Amino acid sequence: METLSINYDFELGEEFLTSAKSSIHDDHQVVRLEARQATSKFLLSYLDHYGVNGISEDPIVLLNQCREINSRFYGLDLPAFSEYDEVNIEILCIAAERTRDFVMNLLD
Repeated sequence: METLSINYDFELGEEFLTSAKSSIHDDHQVVRLEARQATSKFLLSYLDHYGVNGISEDPIVLLNQCREINSRFYGLDLPAFSEYDEVNIEILCIAAERTRDFVMNLLD
């Protein structure tokens, strides 16, 4: 069951990431939301692997939970995903991709 949960979270993360990347030139609010969701799903899949329930949907909170399990997560930095940040929108997609790759490497 754990493997199914991990795969499902990863699949959802991939779907959110694909949606964010396809909206990058159209709707920045969608990109922020979808990239944030993708990042959360990738982190949740890591937590699920260790039987830990995520306490939030916020990627920063989830990242800190992952850091409690594995200090290597201190090497992963995430931008703020809030709608008020003046972050280059592409950075959010890159952060989601980086999170996906980071988690995949740790679970291999």
